[in-house]
Amino acid sequence: MARRCRPAIRPRVAVELDGAQHLGDPAAYRRDRREDQLLQENGYFVSRFLAEDVGKNLDLVPDAILRAVGQRRASSSTDARTS
Repeated sequence: MARRCRPAIRPRVAVELDGAQHLGDPAAYRRDRREDQLLQENGYFVSRFLAEDVGKNLDLVPDAILRAVGQRRASSSTDARTS
């Protein structure tokens, strides 16, 4: 019996940085939400950060991204085993 090889699970994570002036614009906010929805429909996890927070707490950003990737991997591997 031939053994199937599963492709490597590659989590898709989109990282977005929002500036304060950008958040004050309702049209830009709606555009971002549409973009988030499109990315999510195509299998991406969208992680947004305020540019100000990145400047003040840069160490927190990679940690949050790595957590998101870990969660996506765990979720993907669980889904692959149950299907």
